[in-house]
Amino acid sequence: MMRRVLTLGAIAIAVFSAACGVDQASTQHLAGPSELATALTVTATPDNINQDGSSRATVTVAARNAAGQPLPNLALRVDMAVGGVLKDFGTLSSRNLVTGSNGLATVIYTAPPAPPTSSGGLINTVSIVAHPVGTDAEVSSATPISADIRLVPIGVILPPPGAPTASFTASPSPIVLNQSVRFDASASTPGANASSLTYDWNFGDGGTASGQAVNHSFGTVGTFSVTLTVTNDRGVATSTTTSFLVAASGAPTAVFVVTPVGTLAAGTQLNFNADGSKAAAGHNIVSYSWNFGDGTPGIVDGTFFLVQHSYSAQGVYTVVLTVRDEVGQKTTVTTNVTVGP
Repeated sequence: MMRRVLTLGAIAIAVFSAACGVDQASTQHLAGPSELATALTVTATPDNINQDGSSRATVTVAARNAAGQPLPNLALRVDMAVGGVLKDFGTLSSRNLVTGSNGLATVIYTAPPAPPTSSGGLINTVSIVAHPVGTDAEVSSATPISADIRLVPIGVILPPPGAPTASFTASPSPIVLNQSVRFDASASTPGANASSLTYDWNFGDGGTASGQAVNHSFGTVGTFSVTLTVTNDRGVATSTTTSFLVAASGAPTAVFVVTPVGTLAAGTQLNFNADGSKAAAGHNIVSYSWNFGDGTPGIVDGTFFLVQHSYSAQGVYTVVLTVRDEVGQKTTVTTNVTVGP
């Protein structure tokens, strides 16, 4: 399964270029109020079919608005291209589409007849090209977006595919209630003898999405298991899951002061006071973790915001304080203490 994405936003006018490669994705920004910040995704399933005159692939065009919601009633034009040049190579069940209430429009592609034996088993690639149409000149002339379908002659055996790797990051962290979080799977790889990936997300709260990088917000507090499934263009899938804590508000603030100040003699008793540390609204700090940087055991306790410590040798010591609230959110702050002769 192969998916391509077109983002419609600012201002640009372009034409479909013969330089488009098999694994190239097109992105185009458009002007016009109806298509502002609209994203198009084109998917072909499957994207490897026999060139036998009867094998079929379903091509789906998905349209979403700036908020990521389905965009209905968007008029589209689909065509075929080979090597970046518009050309009929096989058949389409329709050329003119309109997205439904779910923001989707589909068309069936049927492979052309088998090539002559003199072709030597050449694997052709046809691109199913889609673009929005309308009265706006910039919209109607926008660069198309496409999904590629490989046409395999009967009797040709493709090398076995390897498994893809699924990997993603989430930012910002920690995650708070109703905050937009960016999930990015660009570190995923398609595996051996495969060239592309599709990305499907399950956020563990009933929400799903597709695409290499997506945004999602969580409407309730708790721990959610986010699963990414990547599928390469040979149909092999791999999943990975990571759990994320969603809190009601931000992490606590960690602050402490050291007295006395200045360069201190070895053996001087120092006071470390973290009373200025504060939890976010609706939360409370449950532990203060101290590390004095000299190899002595640290202190972790819910009440020790005020501690004492002395250093037996000269040097510059980095003191680390970590405060944690009742939902596991934590913040760390450091300062240096100089012990002189």
